[in-house]
Amino acid sequence: MSDEQYVVPDPIVDAKERRSLKSLTERYERMTEPGLVQKAGSQVMNLIPDPIKQFGQSAGQAITQNQYMKR
Repeated sequence: MSDEQYVVPDPIVDAKERRSLKSLTERYERMTEPGLVQKAGSQVMNLIPDPIKQFGQSAGQAITQNQYMKR
């Protein structure tokens, strides 16, 4: 074993690393925020009456069940 001790750098994160972290954080936030298509889709869904939404859901479930039964 060595008697040398580890010297902790000061500062632990330097200015270049801080800039990189900030840039990566901004890119990640842009990548994960809702896109134009998703925003438009939610606007359209707000315009569709609830009975039609329920019909679409039940039809989708029926199709899924039908496909499951065929397997």
